[in-house]
Amino acid sequence: MTDTSAGVLVVGAGPTGLALGCELARRGIAVRVVDGRDGPHGESRGKTLNAAGLAVLEQLGVADRIRAVGNPELVFRKYFDGEHIDDTVVPGTLFIGQWQIEDVLRRRLAELGGSVEWGARVAGIAQDAQGVTATLPDGRTIRAEWLAGCDGGGSTVRRLLGIPFEGYTDEGQSMVVGDVRAPGLSRGFWHQWFTSDGGAMMLCPIPGTDVFQLQSSPETDTEGRTLPPSAEGFRRLFDRHARMPGIRPVDPSWMSTWRVNVRMAGRLREGRAFLAGDAAHVHPIAGGLGMNTGLQDAAALARALGGETTPDVYESERLAAAAHLLADSTERMRRVVTATRTPGTGTEAGLG
Repeated sequence: MTDTSAGVLVVGAGPTGLALGCELARRGIAVRVVDGRDGPHGESRGKTLNAAGLAVLEQLGVADRIRAVGNPELVFRKYFDGEHIDDTVVPGTLFIGQWQIEDVLRRRLAELGGSVEWGARVAGIAQDAQGVTATLPDGRTIRAEWLAGCDGGGSTVRRLLGIPFEGYTDEGQSMVVGDVRAPGLSRGFWHQWFTSDGGAMMLCPIPGTDVFQLQSSPETDTEGRTLPPSAEGFRRLFDRHARMPGIRPVDPSWMSTWRVNVRMAGRLREGRAFLAGDAAHVHPIAGGLGMNTGLQDAAALARALGGETTPDVYESERLAAAAHLLADSTERMRRVVTATRTPGTGTEAGLG
């Protein structure tokens, strides 16, 4: 069965896909947002919004809702070898869990007459002069004038379009991440513990919850290979770096391993199909630029599909932005790694 109702089919219901869906709907363009997952996640993931990201959300009419949830004055508390060294506040950044942003955007999409279709994984893409046909695993097809792949760094859409993802993965730079509770630890600070041997552990409070996002140097085995994250591993790492008896990270609700990837798509357009967000570019996390750049991609693609610019303008402008993003975030990561070897400095070295 073929459904021909979509002007634009958006694949992926993360911040980029949801922002694109909202902006298209706001412009009166028929849009369908599909996602292969069974439903929304509750993971902190990307947790910072800068002025550029907030500007996109302002245009969508949700910036005030986001500000009402987020924390604009989070204090960075730095420790070195277990000793509290300094506190700083970095202006211009709003801290908020990614799931909280997605929740606001889904509600805005509903206000504009749209919704997310969960469990709809795209398994095939075919194009002709008039449009795009996406095939789902059960044989159903969705017909649209345009398709936007906003389905993350492991993008299925990018693979189906045959677009290369050029760059490299640095297996030597990795960390374990997760969402945990830490009873007894103050929620007024982003706690950042660094050690003279180059190790690190950070716990950032997610506003409006009792959850901290944990980021840490990973444990390794006797051959130096990174061990997967675990509840027990989180506790061992906390004891090693934080050295705060009586406090433990508990109840992990999300655990993952992050590695430095510096990659961008060879092109952002294949006929009537486009890439945006992490599907188009991945990079070091220093500076918290990823989600914000994806939101800017969404706004630019909506302008192109809405006739304000053109698809060619979208590709040329956002390819240039992606190349700058990779170089900029790589340099920011270098600054952070260098800065954290000095007592009293932390991740703010990657901001600004």
